[in-house]
Amino acid sequence: MGAVTEAVMDSGPFRVLLVEDDPDDFFLTSELLREIPGNKITLDWAKDFEAGRRAIQGCRHDAVLLDYQLGKGDGLLLLREALEQGCKAPIIVLTGQGDRDLALKALEAGAADYLVKGTLNAVALERAIRYALQQKRHALELEEKVAERTVELEAANAALRESEQKIRALLDTAQAARVSAETAKSRAEAATRAKDEFLAALSHELRTPLNPALLLASSLTDDLSLPAQVRADIEVIAKGIALQAQLVDDLLDITRITGGKLRLELRPMDAHAALRLAQDILRGDIAKREIQVTLDLAAEKHTINADPVRLQQIFWNVLKNAIKFTSVGGAITVRTRNSAVHPSTLEVEIADNGIGIDPTMLGRVFDAFVQEEHDRGHRFGGVGLGLAITRRLVDLQKGKIQVESAGHGHGATFRIEFPLALSVSQNAAAPTVSTAQKATSAARSVLLVEDHEQTRATLQQLLERRGHRVTGAGTLAEARHLAVPGACDLVISDIGLPDGDGHTLMAELRESQGLPGIALSGYGMESDIARSQANGFFVHLTKPIDIQALDAAIAIAPLPDERHRGRE
Repeated sequence: MGAVTEAVMDSGPFRVLLVEDDPDDFFLTSELLREIPGNKITLDWAKDFEAGRRAIQGCRHDAVLLDYQLGKGDGLLLLREALEQGCKAPIIVLTGQGDRDLALKALEAGAADYLVKGTLNAVALERAIRYALQQKRHALELEEKVAERTVELEAANAALRESEQKIRALLDTAQAARVSAETAKSRAEAATRAKDEFLAALSHELRTPLNPALLLASSLTDDLSLPAQVRADIEVIAKGIALQAQLVDDLLDITRITGGKLRLELRPMDAHAALRLAQDILRGDIAKREIQVTLDLAAEKHTINADPVRLQQIFWNVLKNAIKFTSVGGAITVRTRNSAVHPSTLEVEIADNGIGIDPTMLGRVFDAFVQEEHDRGHRFGGVGLGLAITRRLVDLQKGKIQVESAGHGHGATFRIEFPLALSVSQNAAAPTVSTAQKATSAARSVLLVEDHEQTRATLQQLLERRGHRVTGAGTLAEARHLAVPGACDLVISDIGLPDGDGHTLMAELRESQGLPGIALSGYGMESDIARSQANGFFVHLTKPIDIQALDAAIAIAPLPDERHRGRE
């Protein structure tokens, strides 16, 4: 399981509650726990449903082993009661042979894992407890880690700015001072490189454990067989996980921009198509808040030179910000025009009738790590990076952005200006994401390569629910063995594998069979995406994987025959 998981298991002593009405199964479980090396476990036994209910309500245990059948009692009912009452201990459900559907119901209800009694042994029991404790530890520490890292990054950026000011001052002094300044500059550059490496590693470590949770949560919110309240609760969980992932992406973006490492590929783009796509992507948020969005795209000339991905990010950020700060039932208007004063410019205006901006804050709206507090405090989420990133992306594409507001209660208006493309193609590109948004996915034969067992099982389950035929592999060697010609028409692969990497596998399968591939990775820097594309992956998805994004990628995946025809 890795050093982190072992530390969780080996830091005991800790207490495990066994809710089991069969004495023989209790003694068997006790014996299996004693077989675990370095056992520091205290086992408490609840002999029936009511005893289990009392014990779990106390929340005194580090983990719970819960029998699915407790005489006339229902272990699933006990599981739901425990979670509703705020039990923090991970709960592992024990089922009988052939109870896979029951086990899946338990996982959907909130169980950390399940074990089949008939196949239970000390190794499986130890692994399940280790993983459950790891889940508990990650859940408790994730928010604290993000907060700590944010403070560290803020301090690091402040330190870098201070160093740069000192360097500029020292350059105006004598030769000795200039030598000292060069030394300080070298140290600052080393600190920046170290920060970049730290952020990449932090991104991977934060995203990976979020992956199976976001996949399941995103899927369950669309499961109409679940009660509406359950789906609403799951949606809260999914949004929380997605917010953590977005925070990681924002921190990486602001670091790459301030470090001058963000590379843009400018091409003629249809700004109107990008605005419509931004509205489509946010349609769910708009509907939920019952906001009326009006598109008044009056500009006759609307082709600009822009990076497709970053242009979409600009419009998405500003429109998302307007939705966030507009009350339920409010209105947002998106306008475009070609100014008579500046005929070579496209003006985009996004105006809302929301809570507005205090005049004292207007000059700081685009500063990093700044958010205005409103009457009930800091209640809108995020750390104040979205608009800071947006302004820098606009600047890099030779545009301008400004904001106006008459104060609290009077809404806000963001105006963005871009120079028009000098030579306009008749077929200016629209954002490629729109194709994925509208595509409908046919059933595919998928080779799923993922060494994290829980993630692989969850992904396989979700893909099979959508009608795809899925074969799973946990290693490079196993994937090679399963990828016989004709066995699959699409590869979905993790990059880091125990005996190699997904790049090697994809390059081989593209060369031998012309297979298309979707890369899954906890690393999302431009260099990571470029390497995936170079090795045959047509899409690179960064963990945690959003199931809708994966559906969209599968929908536009080419067939092997299409790739072969393209190479002839």
